Amino acid sequence: MINSLLAFLLGCALSGGGYPGQSADVDKVALPERTITQREREEFKAEMTPLLKSNSWEGTSAYAVGHVLMVPLHAAFQLRDEEWMAQFKDHFDRFASEGYDSNWTQPWPIAWRQGRIQYLYLYSRYLVLAAQNGQASKVNLRIPEILSDTLDWIWNDEEAVQYVRKPFPNLRERVLWKLDNPNPDKLYYRALLDDERFIMAIAGDLKRYSQLTGTKLPAAKAIDDVLEIAYRCYRQYGEFLSDDRWLIQPGAWTDHPDYAYAGQREKVPGMSKMPRFGISEDISHSHRTALWLSSMGAAFPATSEQGKFFRKARAGLEKQFVEKALVKPSAEFPGWRTTNYLDGWNGVYRYAYKSLGGGETGYGPYQVSDTLFLGWWTFLGSQRMRRYYADMASRYPLPAELFRTYFGYATDEVIGKQISNPTRYNQQKGLITSLASKIVDTAE
Repeated sequence: MINSLLAFLLGCALSGGGYPGQSADVDKVALPERTITQREREEFKAEMTPLLKSNSWEGTSAYAVGHVLMVPLHAAFQLRDEEWMAQFKDHFDRFASEGYDSNWTQPWPIAWRQGRIQYLYLYSRYLVLAAQNGQASKVNLRIPEILSDTLDWIWNDEEAVQYVRKPFPNLRERVLWKLDNPNPDKLYYRALLDDERFIMAIAGDLKRYSQLTGTKLPAAKAIDDVLEIAYRCYRQYGEFLSDDRWLIQPGAWTDHPDYAYAGQREKVPGMSKMPRFGISEDISHSHRTALWLSSMGAAFPATSEQGKFFRKARAGLEKQFVEKALVKPSAEFPGWRTTNYLDGWNGVYRYAYKSLGGGETGYGPYQVSDTLFLGWWTFLGSQRMRRYYADMASRYPLPAELFRTYFGYATDEVIGKQISNPTRYNQQKGLITSLASKIVDTAE
């Protein structure tokens, strides 16, 4: 199961049988009723229940489930489904009572660090959702303690590795170094990384949970420190454009090897490196940003300087994504796509990347679109994103001809394997996009 899930994240296959006709105007798609259908129940049982019953926090699996379970988690609480909420509660209770002690001893293996932090963000979202929906009394009290202690350890005590220099004594020192060094040898040396941004979002969730429940957490001082520095980071690294669109750290990745071919508009054998100055983040890394902004924004009063900033940034991100990066179905391509970069640029990404097989692999135009179907863009909080996800959901199962775009980064052998067994992927993606269309604003 877990190996299949990891393949799902890497490939995000979208194939299958019949295909509904293209909507005449996807902006006029009706918002779905906020109830759970029988089909969604069956797909949840087939796809999500096995993950929740497994020890999916182990090894590299934590990274995958941190992606896949986020939309179903929000749907369980927002749609007030007792069975689904109970399954998430049981899963997190098992982690608190069994998994954390037996598998998460410190220090962590480097290869597992990112996935573990991402899994903990799923954990922190559970705390907030439970508190918001009258379920706080059912939360295992060890859960906020685990999150609080782990955040404190990562922020203040665990070594934080850094490009081409000795590790920093902790994550806090690494972030402060980036804030104070605007002109390093390589631009990407000071780029904010996923682990830093996840920790900032977790701090926002812990602060909000504490506010909602009146709970004093052991690492309250560290949480406040993280949030103070997070605000500095997003103010310094974010950029509001002339029409209120917003981007995070444009240009920071210009000279990173993943972006070495970004200026190329087509993926062809033997092409030369062509960096693009000022390039934004790629879509696959950007898709978590909306929920991160929600977590941090909710930690501050809506009328505060910080609260206003994070809410304005998220609104600007919604405008940026929808107007520049999201590509609607058309006669040319009867499916949803995104450009490869959040600024709307559609150049090559991660050409000849080792984990993709090296050689001539990599993401050509539109081939990072798969993360759209993980559903996280619904956390932008707008009704039009809900409509778009409703339209996406109506198109499942999707035809095999779309695979060349959604799977085009991979080898023909990998694509062939996914096309030959599309059922699981259609179920997972169909369920996630359907639930994403029913999630309302999470910013408060």
